Amino acid sequence: GDHLLLFGEAGVRAISLRLPLASQFHPIQGVYVGTSGSQTWFLDGAWLRRLDLKTNQIASVSLAGITGEKESTRAVLSGGRLYAMGERGIRVFNAWDGDAIAAWGWPASLEEYRKRILVDNSGRPQPGQPSESYSVWQGLISPHDSTLTYCLPVRDL
Repeated sequence: GDHLLLFGEAGVRAISLRLPLASQFHPIQGVYVGTSGSQTWFLDGAWLRRLDLKTNQIASVSLAGITGEKESTRAVLSGGRLYAMGERGIRVFNAWDGDAIAAWGWPASLEEYRKRILVDNSGRPQPGQPSESYSVWQGLISPHDSTLTYCLPVRDL
């Protein structure tokens, strides 16, 4: 885009690459997820933080509906969509304006499977789990309207 982002412990400095050069500091926390248009996204525990580089406003979206006790949440930006996945399900957002598009809870059978094998959202087994039960999270997100999308675990060969 037209900004250079410099990350620090207290926030991010956005430097405009348009003349005359200017910069602004934004006190935003979290892990950088990506930028779509003028919207820059960060994951901060059970919160998504959105920095609008045009208006310099920061907005927060709670992911409480999909997080569990561990608050192990992951997010990925793909084009104009932001996908957030937690212990209890997945939420999809419009990355250009932050509007929620969809939310799904994991099916009961998948929740039971996850509890049985003790796999966290990274796909890595928890300490004390036998190595033969190692699973990875793989799946395909299809762009078809009105269809449910699931990311199901498969055995790593």
